[in-house]
Amino acid sequence: SILLCSDARGNRALVKLLQQRTPEERGEPQLERAAEIIAAAPWFAESFAALRSESTSKAEQAMDLARAMRLVTYEPVAEPPNLCTKGEPVPAFMVIVRGSVAATDDPLVMHPSSGSRTMKGGQWFGTEALTPPDPFNAGVANAATSNIRPTGERLVLLQLLRTDHLRTLAVQSQREHRLYADVLARVPMLKHYSCRQRTALAATFNHAKFIDGETVVEDASRSKAFFVLLRGCVKVRKTLHVGVGLSYPIGLKVLHEG
Repeated sequence: SILLCSDARGNRALVKLLQQRTPEERGEPQLERAAEIIAAAPWFAESFAALRSESTSKAEQAMDLARAMRLVTYEPVAEPPNLCTKGEPVPAFMVIVRGSVAATDDPLVMHPSSGSRTMKGGQWFGTEALTPPDPFNAGVANAATSNIRPTGERLVLLQLLRTDHLRTLAVQSQREHRLYADVLARVPMLKHYSCRQRTALAATFNHAKFIDGETVVEDASRSKAFFVLLRGCVKVRKTLHVGVGLSYPIGLKVLHEG
């Protein structure tokens, strides 16, 4: 969860664009430039690429983050607060712009000279906050794996709260459902559906990927799922039995997108 980012200068440039504390106060040119910097940042590629849905582009995901990320400053205090506490939920994903933090697996050892690791500008932590909720997991899905707190100097962070991150995932989900609804509108057997009905139906779909040559359905008559092709094509084949132990496949048709 603790990785090195080589572009500390890019993070500082991002700070200048996100000086306003709320996304609503940021102008569109600021957001667009911030999104460009985010899209080029190593922490974005490392931590967010896998979270991008099929219907959301890299630029759209970066813009979502530009709207959601906030600038947070911690002034030096005698007893700095924990930013992450091992075993407890991580509240936010954070990128260090200025200052440093100390991380350790031992809650009683927090000083950099006492066996902890020090992270400085250009590094990030709190990727556990990006873990999607798991209704089947009784434990804490986004529990911290380390104790992290400021080292005592002024600390400036770019912060993405977990609650805001979950909202961006919801936005991606809405884009995905709109894409599905558009695709379903072109399916002949669903033409009698109203727009509202197709939108409701789209919400029940999810993505499935198959590699070249992989079997999607073994026996169509027993399939428990309905598929619509978004990309690629599939071959429909039937096995012809000509005798005991003798059979061979026959290609019936090729299905394309839509």
